[in-house]
Amino acid sequence: MRWRDFDSLDALPDSFFDGANHEPRRVHFIGIGGVGMSALAFVLASRGHEISGSDASESEMLERLRAAGVLCTVGHDEENLEITGAQADAVIFGSAITSSNPEYSGAKKLGIPVWHRAQLLAYFVNNAKFSIAVSGTHGKSTTSAMIAHILERCGKNPTAILGAEYPPFNSNARIGDPDLVVVEADESDGSFTLLKPTVAVVTNVEPEHLENYGDSEGELWRAFDLFALSAGELVFNGDQSNLDEFYSRHSEMGYLSYGFNSSADIEGRNIHFADQSAHYNLVSNGRLNNDSVNSQSFEIGNFTLALPGLHNLNNALGAIGAVYALNTDEPLAYNPPVRPGELSEIATALQDFQGVKRRFQKIGDANQITIYDDYAHHPTEVQSTLRAARDFLQRPVTVIFQPHRYSRTAQMGRDFGPSFDAADRIIITQLYSAFEEPIAGVSGRIVFDAVLENFPDKEIHYAEDLEQARSLALRIVQPNDVLFTMGAGDVSTLAPRLLKSLQSEEKKPSPKIEIEKYNEPLAKHTTMKIGGAAKIWIEPQSEEELYFALREISRKGTPLFVLGAGSNLIATDEGFDGAVLSLGKGFNSRRVEGAQMIVGGSSMLPKLTHFALDHNRGNFEWACGVPGTVGGSIWGNAGARGWNGSDFESRDCAADLESVVAYERDGRRRVLRRRDMQFAYRKSSIGDLIIAEATFILKRLSDEQVEDSRHAVKELLARRRATQPVSAACSGCIWKNPTIENGEYSGCKGAGDLIEKLGLKELAIGGAQVSAVHGNFIINAGNATEADVLQLMAKVEAEVLSRAGVQLEREVRFIGNGE
Repeated sequence: MRWRDFDSLDALPDSFFDGANHEPRRVHFIGIGGVGMSALAFVLASRGHEISGSDASESEMLERLRAAGVLCTVGHDEENLEITGAQADAVIFGSAITSSNPEYSGAKKLGIPVWHRAQLLAYFVNNAKFSIAVSGTHGKSTTSAMIAHILERCGKNPTAILGAEYPPFNSNARIGDPDLVVVEADESDGSFTLLKPTVAVVTNVEPEHLENYGDSEGELWRAFDLFALSAGELVFNGDQSNLDEFYSRHSEMGYLSYGFNSSADIEGRNIHFADQSAHYNLVSNGRLNNDSVNSQSFEIGNFTLALPGLHNLNNALGAIGAVYALNTDEPLAYNPPVRPGELSEIATALQDFQGVKRRFQKIGDANQITIYDDYAHHPTEVQSTLRAARDFLQRPVTVIFQPHRYSRTAQMGRDFGPSFDAADRIIITQLYSAFEEPIAGVSGRIVFDAVLENFPDKEIHYAEDLEQARSLALRIVQPNDVLFTMGAGDVSTLAPRLLKSLQSEEKKPSPKIEIEKYNEPLAKHTTMKIGGAAKIWIEPQSEEELYFALREISRKGTPLFVLGAGSNLIATDEGFDGAVLSLGKGFNSRRVEGAQMIVGGSSMLPKLTHFALDHNRGNFEWACGVPGTVGGSIWGNAGARGWNGSDFESRDCAADLESVVAYERDGRRRVLRRRDMQFAYRKSSIGDLIIAEATFILKRLSDEQVEDSRHAVKELLARRRATQPVSAACSGCIWKNPTIENGEYSGCKGAGDLIEKLGLKELAIGGAQVSAVHGNFIINAGNATEADVLQLMAKVEAEVLSRAGVQLEREVRFIGNGE
C-alpha cells in the first residue's frame, strides 16, 4: 500500500477486542515472521487472544512465536485461515501482501474482516491513556527502545512495540500496561498517519521510500505533518535544519526540540547536550506545556552513554525529551510519570542501555577480530555507523555492505558513494531484492562503482553473493580489525558465520599453495625462449587469488615482475630472484554487453578480434596479429595497422578502451576510466598496476560488414606472415620506430626499414640473429643467450647511430635481477 491508501481505512472497531463479554478473538497474521507483525502478534497473544500466522519461510522468529503459544505455518494457503480449528475472526496483513495472496483473497471471499497492521497498531496507540510514537528516517528503533528502557528503569510498566529486538526484553515487544504504550511508527508506507499518540517524536526526515509517495518529497513531508498534528505534543530534532520549517508549521501545538547545538534552541524550548566531550551535561532550556513555557533550567550533571556515535547521543536526547514531554497535568492514576526536575533520573536510566539488535550489535571476538552487525541501509546511516566505529573503537574498520531493493538502489545507489569514508576495507555485495522484481541495469554494482569513484585509493571489492563476501572477508581482514556486516537484507546471517569461521579457523586452503611454483624456467614463458629460472612463479586464477598473492608478496617484501604473454620481453640468463606473476586462464573471460566488450586481463588479442566479429562488433581487427595479452597490451599501448571499414589504418589499445579493473602491488583494487589514464606511442600511465579486466567500446557491424572485416583480417595476417618472422622464436619488435625527417634515410618506414637499408639483416652474434624477414626483429636462431641478444642489439644500435645518425630507442623489456 502507498500512503494515501490509508485515508480510506477505517479505525479498527473498539468493540472487536473490548466487547461486553471480552471473549478471546481468533486473529490470523499474513507474514507473521516480520518484525512489525510479530510484535503485534506477541501483544495480542499476551492479552489472551488466539493467534495464528503464516510466513514464506521458517525462521527463529516463528519459533519464538510458537513458544508464546502462537500457531505458525510456513507457506500461504487459504486453509491457514482455520489453522486454530475454527475460522479466524480477523486477518492482519502488511503492505507487502498483495490481493493475490491466497489468505488475503480467501478472507475477502469468506467475509472475514481484513485489517492492515497499521490499523491494529493504531488501535493500541490511540486507545492508550498515554502513548509515545517515534518516527523518522533514521533512529526509530533505537529511540523507541530507549524510551521503553527509561520508563521501565523509572518504575513504569510500558507496553512496547519495537522495530527491532531489544535484548533485555528478549523480544521486539514488551508486554506491559495497555495504557502506557511506546511504538516505532513506520513512515515507509505512510501508515504512521493513522496514529494519534500523546507524544510524537520525529528524529529526522530525509527523502526515502519515495516510491510510496508518488516520488514526491513534498508528499513525504505532508505525511509527517499529519503525524505531528495527530499528536498531543511534538518532540523533534532541532539539529536537523530542514525541521525548522516543520516547527513553524506546528508552532501552535505543544512541542519540544532537542539537539547538540544550543543555538538551535527555538524560543527557549530546547533540550540539548552542553558539550560533546566524553561526558555530557544535559540542559533543558524550557518545558512546554500546551499553554505556557517553564523557563527554568535543569542541570543533569555527567552523563555517559554506552553506545558509540553522535547519532546515538542524538537518539538519547530524543528519548529523554519524549519521556520529559510525556509529563502532563493528568498523571497516570496508578503511577505518575516522571515529574519536572527529574531529568537526572531520566538520563541516569539510559546509561546502561546497550542498544537494540542489529544496531551496532557486537556478535563476538575471534583471532583478534571483533565482529559487529548493523541494520544501516541508508547513506546517512552507513556513514554515521562507520564513523562511530572508527571514533569509538579506534581500530581499522572492514565492512561488508549489502544494498537493499532494486527500487531503492536505482533511486539512491550513487548516494552511498561518500558514505564509506571511515572504512579501511570495503566489500559491496549484490543487492538484496526483498522480493522486488528486477529492474534492468540495477544491481549492487551501482553502489560499488559510486564508492570506487569517491575513494579510488581504498581497498574496495565486489562480491556476487554472501558466500563470496564471506570468503573474501576472511582473506582481507587483519588482526585488530573490526568487521561489520551491514544492510537490511539477509546479510545479517553472515556475521555469525564469519565468527564461526574465525573461531574454528575454517579458512579455505591458502591459494598460494595451488598457484605457486618454484624455480620455474622463464624460457618456457617467453616467446624468445631465453632465460633462467624465476625463484617463485605465481599464476592466480581469480581476483581473489590475485589479491591474496599480492598481499603476501607485499607483506614479505618479495621483488615482483608481472608477465603477460611473454612477448616484447627478454629474460636474463641468471633468472629472477623474486616472484614472477602471470594471470592464469581464469582471467581469460570475455563477454559482450551492448557496445561493450568486457575481457579478462590474460585474454590474447588475436582471439578477441575473432570474438568481437562473432558478435558483430568491429574496430578490433588491428589486434589480429598482436601476440600479447590484454593486460600487457594496455600497459604498453600495443598497436598495429587495422581495418577501418574502407582502408587500413594504425590503431592501438587506447583507441577503444573505456575502463580497466586493476590491482595495486599491495592488493588494492581500482577501477580506472579512460579519462583517468594517459596513453602515448607504446606507453601508458598504468605504471605498476596489474590489469585484471578491461572494457572496450566497439562499433556494431552488419553481417555484410563482418564478412568484409573477416576478409581484411585474413589479408592482415597474410601480410604479417610475409613481413614478420612469425614462426621464429623472437620477442617482437626490438626498437620503437624513430622519426627521421632529414638526411639520406628520411624515407625509411620505421626501424626495420632503416636496419634493412643499412644491410644489417642476418647479422648474428652467437645464437642471436637479426631476422632476414624484418630488420626490427632479433630471433633465437638456436641456443641463444641473453648475452648474445644484448651484444647484437648494441652492435645494431652502434651501426645505426654511426652511419645514419639515429639513436634507436628500445621497445623490448628485460626481466631479471635488478629489473
